[in-house]
Amino acid sequence: MNKQAAMSGAQPVKHSKEALLASKHFTAVEKDMMRGLLRDDETYTVKEAVNIFEKNLKREAQ
Repeated sequence: MNKQAAMSGAQPVKHSKEALLASKHFTAVEKDMMRGLLRDDETYTVKEAVNIFEKNLKREAQ
């Protein structure tokens, strides 16, 4: 959240899965992984999406 948004009390912006996958914030490899991790019917902040991605990166393979 930027300083101006924090001062105004604004909530972080949530994005659909498709909007996050279309953004330039993530690399192609990250987007490929997020296609399987994020749900189509939910919205996420960029921070939430990054946390989900990082959590799954640290998970042990079975």
